[in-house]
Amino acid sequence: MRRSKYFQGEHRWLMIPLILLFFLLILRPAVADSPTFDEFNHITRGLALWHTHDPYHSDQHPPLANLLSTFLAYTLIDTTVSVIPSQWEGDLWSYGRHILWGDNFNYLSQILFLSRLTIIFLTLGLALAGYRVAYQMWGRAPALMAFFLLLFEPNLMAHGHYVTNDVSITLFAFVTTYLLWRLWQKKERRGGYWLLLPSLWAQPCRVKVQPLGLSPSGSFWPCFHWGMRKRKRSAGCGNWQRSTPDHCPGAGCISGYGWAGSRYRRD
Repeated sequence: MRRSKYFQGEHRWLMIPLILLFFLLILRPAVADSPTFDEFNHITRGLALWHTHDPYHSDQHPPLANLLSTFLAYTLIDTTVSVIPSQWEGDLWSYGRHILWGDNFNYLSQILFLSRLTIIFLTLGLALAGYRVAYQMWGRAPALMAFFLLLFEPNLMAHGHYVTNDVSITLFAFVTTYLLWRLWQKKERRGGYWLLLPSLWAQPCRVKVQPLGLSPSGSFWPCFHWGMRKRKRSAGCGNWQRSTPDHCPGAGCISGYGWAGSRYRRD
């Protein structure tokens, strides 16, 4: 029986109207909503870092998400920061009011929209990453369903247009876990993955301090993988493949790199 075109790859065209509908639904609140409490903090930190390279107010969370979210505003708008953060006598709130409602009052709407637009694209990237994982694990039709559920999931829609750490940390952690899964597949054990994984592993930790638990836990993945293979061998489930305890030191080095690369403190 001839297979339907839906199962031959043409269904990917259905992703285009889904993406258009996603932008139609998410751009309206991104333009109309006033800045939230967290956005006030993140945008202030990001602009201050781009202009002054002073991380004084980035002691609560690492600054990667703040830098990414304010990159478009920093490059496309003539923003200004008149005072270095470490020289400001007040707290972060008074400094943010001075930066956003003082130095950049005329560009406040544009700064807010461009910062939110970056998070919207990161949300789309998360849905595409979920599509890729589902495609490799289950096939084309489940991948399209996973893409739809991720793109229009209520929590992601709610957080996907606000300048916070939520979407960026989810994206980096998800892609890191996916890459580690690919690394332990038989046909995907390549040197390039070992070179890319340490840098990618550290990115969630550069967004927020909570994912530091990913780094030491990564050392246990090869041990678990090796144990499952030994169990299959003892059960007589096919040919036993070469075990991987020799990769445990490499995973430990990756964990150490991810831990050290994520350290960010206020000086």
